Amino acid sequence: MRFCSIFYISIILFSSSVSAEIDLSIGPGISLIAANGSEIESSSLFESNRSITLPNGKNQLLVQYSLEIRSSGSLEMEYTDLHVLVFNASDKSLRLLVSEVKGLSEFRQFNSGKFWSLKDSTGRLIKHRSKPLLKEGFQINRDYEQELEELNNTGGDLSVNNPVFLSVVSPRTNEINKKTNLINLPETLLRYWYLNADIETRQRFKSWVSDK
Repeated sequence: MRFCSIFYISIILFSSSVSAEIDLSIGPGISLIAANGSEIESSSLFESNRSITLPNGKNQLLVQYSLEIRSSGSLEMEYTDLHVLVFNASDKSLRLLVSEVKGLSEFRQFNSGKFWSLKDSTGRLIKHRSKPLLKEGFQINRDYEQELEELNNTGGDLSVNNPVFLSVVSPRTNEINKKTNLINLPETLLRYWYLNADIETRQRFKSWVSDK
């Protein structure tokens, strides 16, 4: 009986996340690496559509900016550090942009965070916090989800523990019922309970999965 109650509560939470959401589009030069702790696959629809659907409330993005800058007479592609960006919004269409960067010296000041710009459909600025996600030592491959999990476990201003239903979508010609057909309910519920579990429970769950 208790399981049934929990299941129906989860369904209600999930259904509300489908009908109430944020549409976020990403400006030129910005790469979206992860959203709400989940890494976005490079083969996803995001590559072509540059938009993503997020749940209402507090959301966390992992982003990077790249820009072609002239140096020593030639154009070279420069990349910023990865940045964690957190904002709180509901039922809005938002766009993440970068203010104009003038030259290499200004580009190297990117970690100050002043270059990120998050606006709604009317052009109003949306408050947000940002900070570089730095990792010491030589780096070949980084486990972004693990790094974000550690960040979120700190409970700081940039942490987020939303029950996440994350979808990468095509332009807004899609109807709600079309998106509903793409829902993987077991995955959604697993993700919800995992993100709301404590560290010990998460570790036990990982051990259980590895034994299967």
